[in-house]
Amino acid sequence: MKHILLIACCLIFSSNVSASDRSDIVTTVDNFYIGDKTGSKIHKEKSLHPTGAYRYINKNGKFVQHNFVIKQGGADTSYNHELLSIDIFGQVASAKLRLENKETGKVEYKIMLLNKINARWLITTISWGFEMIQ
Repeated sequence: MKHILLIACCLIFSSNVSASDRSDIVTTVDNFYIGDKTGSKIHKEKSLHPTGAYRYINKNGKFVQHNFVIKQGGADTSYNHELLSIDIFGQVASAKLRLENKETGKVEYKIMLLNKINARWLITTISWGFEMIQ
């Protein structure tokens, strides 16, 4: 009985997620990568919250935070990306991505947190991990 109740709750909550929200999140993530790979300020503005930040553990195992810098330039074409999944919880969502360096083949995973602000999905946090040096 507990399993049936759990499944029913999952279906109820998942049905509240609209296809439009999912599509809007994919568009936001796509805009981020267009901005990152071409240096387009317009695409960065479409995807990043102006007070959002990169938050991650660096190669030395230290927590680092850098506010997003939304400006023209800084193109990075050294990697391919793949959107693995999207989870939506009301006005907050996560997008999980796989990045692969084109030259070395090294893979890393990135998680983006998005918030729906004034009916628009924006990335508020980007986090990932590096291979730790012990």
